[in-house]
Amino acid sequence: MKYGLSQKKVFSKKKEIPITDSKQKLWRNIGYTLAFLIFMGLNLNLSTSDFYKHSYRYVFKSDGLGYYQYLPTWFILDNLDKQMKYAIKLPNGNMFNKYTWGTAFMQAPFFFLGHAYTLAKGLPTTGYSADYGFFIALGAMLYAFLALCLVYLILKRYVTPVIALFTVILLYFGTNLLFYTVGEPAMSHVYSFFLISLFIYKVPAFLEKPGIINSFWIGFPLAVAVLIRPTNLLIGFYLVLYGVTNFRLLGERFKFLLRSWPYLLLMVVIAVIVFLPQMNYWHLTTGDWFVYSYKYSAGGNESFIYWNNPKIFKVLFGVVSGWFIYSPVMILSMLGLILMIYRKHIEGLAILVVFLVILYINASWWCYTFDCAFGYRSFIEYYSLFAIPFAIILQQLVPQGYMIRKGVLIVLAVFFSYLNIRMSILYNWDPCWFGPNWTWKNYEKVIKSSLKGGTLQISVHKLEENQ
Repeated sequence: MKYGLSQKKVFSKKKEIPITDSKQKLWRNIGYTLAFLIFMGLNLNLSTSDFYKHSYRYVFKSDGLGYYQYLPTWFILDNLDKQMKYAIKLPNGNMFNKYTWGTAFMQAPFFFLGHAYTLAKGLPTTGYSADYGFFIALGAMLYAFLALCLVYLILKRYVTPVIALFTVILLYFGTNLLFYTVGEPAMSHVYSFFLISLFIYKVPAFLEKPGIINSFWIGFPLAVAVLIRPTNLLIGFYLVLYGVTNFRLLGERFKFLLRSWPYLLLMVVIAVIVFLPQMNYWHLTTGDWFVYSYKYSAGGNESFIYWNNPKIFKVLFGVVSGWFIYSPVMILSMLGLILMIYRKHIEGLAILVVFLVILYINASWWCYTFDCAFGYRSFIEYYSLFAIPFAIILQQLVPQGYMIRKGVLIVLAVFFSYLNIRMSILYNWDPCWFGPNWTWKNYEKVIKSSLKGGTLQISVHKLEENQ
């Protein structure tokens, strides 16, 4: 084994011939440009017509406000310890934000664009106006597009370009990734999705040729992803298990990582640098450099209280934000994962371990449904990983030349994408489908209302009394 990768063939598809013809490169670049314009156009149309038709200032709400508020509080008010809008007042009089600054770090370029635009127009620079909201939404769309491009490149290692593209389209329009890109762009999920996609894309390069550059390309996105959400550290299993199919290869991987200790140390240094502003904020507000921030919460000490009784079934199939209930296309991903394990696919073990661990962790959280969520939002971060078995099962279901199967698959993809978009719009207008009063009867009426067509103007919480 060399550089941590098995000597046997890593990728299942035939090695691609490098593109050398300048015309082919030109057409490829034109294709990416057109894809970008179409993607942004569709999202902006959804955003302005269905999600923020009244004002982009509604981007800043709830948890999204908590993530974002570091930027206006720091760069406009210059008062991090007293001026937080969505925070807990401590006994020392300081306002404590339990959310970390990782999401704000990713939003910063678009915050500054919004700030510059507002200054140029001579408008009040509050940091929370519709102009700022528009640029934050634009940034979320851009991160989503870049992440999907990375997913496409990842999938091309295993499946045909057509299947890779089809998977990417269905992953976006057929799951709650769309809602948390367009409907709630200030939330953390699309940023974590981009960072983890970059990490997954670069892991093979690091294992093949460890060095300073490749160490940065996996160390930096991992550090920021962990800052955004500490449980994102679990994606680190992917570095350990990528290409590992037996105990012998696992032992060789550990030996490789031990030999690569200088680069692992560099990643630790990168992580410390990334965390320094957060540690400074914690010290400024509490006097401590390290803080479990969720102990400062209006609901008390939020923690993993279901370690001994994880709510796994409700996470996957619960009427309140169940993953397969609100993003049913992801069932294909799990079927693909079973196939990968059965065939001892090079990534099967890595994906399985990451999935099982994050499932257990999330199912153990005090609020395992992540209330006021459209679908199970805490899995969105890992969609680039789940896209691999998704694409592999699609390629098995639709082998080359089977036109009828392809037609059926396209029809189903359009249907589930349409349903997801309609449900996303309905949820945006009438949010927070949770609690004991949210039952399967409510869910049934959501489906019926979403499939009716036309404008969704009736409150889901009032559907029963109106139908």
